Amino acid sequence: MYQLLRPFIGGVGATGSIAKVYIDATTTTVTNTGTVPLCGLGWLRRGGRTSNPSWAIYHTFSLKPGQSQGFPNDMDIARAYVIEKNQGYDYQGYMYTEDGKAHDCFVIVYDGTYHNFPNVVYKGQVLPEGLPMLERSRIRCLGLDDACEPRRAASDDSLRGTQFDLMVADHLLSSSTLPDYRTLRDAGKLQRVTIHLQDVIDHADMEKVVVVSHRWIGSDHPDPHGEQLRAIQEFLWKNPQIEHLWIDWCCLPQGDRTPAEAEFFRGCLHHANLLYLRFFVLVVADSAYLSRFWTQFEYLLAMRRIEEGGLVPNDGTRHDVLVTGIDAGSPEQMVQTLYQRWAKCSIAEASMSLSASDVQVTNGGDKTLQLNKLKQFQDAIRES
Repeated sequence: MYQLLRPFIGGVGATGSIAKVYIDATTTTVTNTGTVPLCGLGWLRRGGRTSNPSWAIYHTFSLKPGQSQGFPNDMDIARAYVIEKNQGYDYQGYMYTEDGKAHDCFVIVYDGTYHNFPNVVYKGQVLPEGLPMLERSRIRCLGLDDACEPRRAASDDSLRGTQFDLMVADHLLSSSTLPDYRTLRDAGKLQRVTIHLQDVIDHADMEKVVVVSHRWIGSDHPDPHGEQLRAIQEFLWKNPQIEHLWIDWCCLPQGDRTPAEAEFFRGCLHHANLLYLRFFVLVVADSAYLSRFWTQFEYLLAMRRIEEGGLVPNDGTRHDVLVTGIDAGSPEQMVQTLYQRWAKCSIAEASMSLSASDVQVTNGGDKTLQLNKLKQFQDAIRES
């Protein structure tokens, strides 16, 4: 329900509510709740964390106080109804009176869909002044509940989501070696979730899932001596709130794959950026970490957030760095080098650096795929 709350500005003298605008999947209904006749309504989308004020909506009518009229939704409204009503957009509105004057109003959006989550600001609600931005990200969106589904029902591929398998964190604490995907799957220690672009924006339940960025030491096993495992286990002991992890060796089928496994692997690889933008990232770094494409790409994403202008540097609170190997005794230099190299650069600068020939990658196609995907992702955010 969209409700214009401010009185007219500029001389009509109405107080309280002026009009109510109800929007469902097919129809926009305007009701005159004021004391003077109305002949039109317009609003300009001006808020929201991921969109630009790119279009306005206008309706003309003749409504006396208490009267209502419905209008078929235009294409923008029909597409935006599910997506936008629950994620923090507001509108600058104008009510037109019979004298032809436009009177400023503020369009504030209420929606009762998520009453199970009190004190939360969703898309479709104006952020109250003084409410911390953290309040935007309290809804659970791991793909395991139905509460987020209405805003995901969209035709855009980026909103359909990608499936990933997460490892149960407690199992890793009791492991003597880093377990492989099939061992975990057969033991029932993997949980499949769907991650959507909207989840990346919200960072809901971020503290319960950790994505590990690490270098493979050997081609047959990433951690043959268990040094990385011990570092991750120590981190888990200090952070008991963590319920799941994503580690490529543990959460992706390796070696020869069945057709179903191959399809799953390709989907995860193609959308790996979602993981490192979505969750808290634990960086397990050694001296060779700085020369590998995947590890530096993952660190770059861990240091970014989504804004209207695309991927921009974040405040560095969504990752932690554990240093192993020869540099374990003096980790500060490694941490500083990573930060100086990737924390503040633009996406264009990062892509150029990662394209360099001395940035190593086992499969050169991975570098091309991910850098192209990064550019497409950046462009899509800016155009949304």
